[in-house]
Amino acid sequence: MKDTELPLFFAYFAFFLALLGARAELAPWVLPLVGIVLLFSLWQQLKLKKFFPNWLLNTMVVAAILGLLVLSQKKILDLLIYFLIFLNLAKFFGQIRSRDIWQIYALSLALLCVSALWNFQMNFGLLLILFTWVSLTGLSFLNASQIDIQLKTKKIIFIFASLLSLGTVFIAIFFFLFLPRSPYTFFLSFGLSRSAKTGFSSDITLNQIEEIREDKSIAFRVVVEKKANFPLYWRGIVYDTYKNGHWQTQLKKNIVSKLPLTCPQEPYKQIIFLEPYEGNILFALSFPVSLKLLSPKGWNFSVNSDLSFSTISIFRRVSYVVYSCPKIPEISFPEEIYLQVPSDLKAKLRTFLKERGIKPGAYPPEIVAEKIKNIFLRPPFRYTQKVPLSSKDPIYTFLFVTHQGWCEYFASAMTLLLRTAGVPARLIGGYHGGVWNEIGHYYIIRQKDAHTWVEYWNGHTWCPIDPTPSRLLEKTAKSVSMFTKWLDYLRLRWYIYILNYDFSRQQQFFRTLKQRFVSLPKAPRLKLNKEKYKKNALIGFCLVVIVLLSILGLKHIKTNLALKLRQLLKSYGYYFHDSDGLLEMATKITPKDAKLAQLITDFAYTWYEIRFGNKKGNKKELRNKLERIKKHLTQKK
Repeated sequence: MKDTELPLFFAYFAFFLALLGARAELAPWVLPLVGIVLLFSLWQQLKLKKFFPNWLLNTMVVAAILGLLVLSQKKILDLLIYFLIFLNLAKFFGQIRSRDIWQIYALSLALLCVSALWNFQMNFGLLLILFTWVSLTGLSFLNASQIDIQLKTKKIIFIFASLLSLGTVFIAIFFFLFLPRSPYTFFLSFGLSRSAKTGFSSDITLNQIEEIREDKSIAFRVVVEKKANFPLYWRGIVYDTYKNGHWQTQLKKNIVSKLPLTCPQEPYKQIIFLEPYEGNILFALSFPVSLKLLSPKGWNFSVNSDLSFSTISIFRRVSYVVYSCPKIPEISFPEEIYLQVPSDLKAKLRTFLKERGIKPGAYPPEIVAEKIKNIFLRPPFRYTQKVPLSSKDPIYTFLFVTHQGWCEYFASAMTLLLRTAGVPARLIGGYHGGVWNEIGHYYIIRQKDAHTWVEYWNGHTWCPIDPTPSRLLEKTAKSVSMFTKWLDYLRLRWYIYILNYDFSRQQQFFRTLKQRFVSLPKAPRLKLNKEKYKKNALIGFCLVVIVLLSILGLKHIKTNLALKLRQLLKSYGYYFHDSDGLLEMATKITPKDAKLAQLITDFAYTWYEIRFGNKKGNKKELRNKLERIKKHLTQKK
């Protein structure tokens, strides 16, 4: 590639990065198609050298935008993304001048800014940093070409652009840390954030739960103090009413300010980072007894009497602290709804229980639950994800026809059988298991871990039970590489320290800075003996004065001896300039009297070493040398 083509290359690269940032909001076919179009445009710019006229490009852009407005049902921000893409593509198919490259960068930046309204992933932050470097590098080459700088110094320009990009990132970090932040997220009030995944809702079918498991993305992460030594059931929504393959939550929630529960054991603390989804349920391990929202600020949540937590639609990431209890104490409930069985299934379910020796009221609830669970652990019942379609009720088909199904079939059938036997029961929707990330000390729970199980009333408390064969629920982290765990750990740090950096965290940051750099620990006060202190202070002052006087006196003595030598020589007819030093005086005397010059030189070196060096000397040493000079002058005369 020629040096003059570098600005154009970086402009293409910048637009492609902007497309990557917006890819989550584009149809799957858009990115490959635009990539092919860009390659054709690059060939046109570099080789063909023939361009479309501006009036034709503008007409095509207007037609495409009008077509989107009339035919598309996309939201306004989606339309804005496509609008920016069309404008950029029009620039690439026309003749690209310097001003066009500037406009391409501006449009690409606008595309990234629109994408940033709902894209908060760590990879988007890295992409934004790369876009900054590419844009500044391309603009540096563009400006260099305009002022006729030889582009053979490409290395220097690359270094300059890299340092400029690094400085820009540091400035952005400074503003991020120190600019005043609102306790609330501005754009949330306009509904610009989006939910990304489906999930558990108050009305769900058995097939919909299986669809949740087809998603491989992360549902939430759970930071814990220690790894759990018990099965992990992440409790979410409670279903009470069943009808023809549908589970619903029809029981009116008794909203309470806090759970009137006490945990007989030490509660298990979790900090949960819940990903956005089309629901309003907050998940927690086992039986939650307390919950506190960390982010977003200003959100409220409801604590329901069925031990479930709900909030507004979770269209953005939510973080909260929850304490869970392995067992749930006694709590009142309306018994009738948890004994509800569809009328068209009652007779068949009674027959099913009677054939297996289970009579209503003949056994305690615990025995009935274990007997029903054991039925599903033996043939002909079998776990499978491929269930034949049937026009009849799915539970009827599962119990009397196919004997095949996934966890929703097992849990739903057991719930209805328990109710038929007179034991209040309900279906619980949530997640099971998870991958342990030992790097960050947290669990990763994915959508594929979605699960349902049963809770039944034993007369005193609700007891969880899972009729799905346990071997089919075992999850292992062996398939997860260490690199994947490190990458996910970095993403979690990104969520905690970047996305959750709100006003409260900013205050905490400022307090930490103050403690480290401003507030120094005060030294303990010492009780001093005033008389002794005054005496020591006086002695110390006297010593300092003596030392200073000694130094000044020594310097005065040294200076006087040098002046005496100059006066002595003057009295014997040797005149020198005031700026001449001792060695210069010796040099001038050498032609007349070499021995005198040698004596002066010897005196000079000694005087310099004592006056400016570290050599210790005294008045006597210099006086002796001065006497020898005087004796020589007297003898010569």
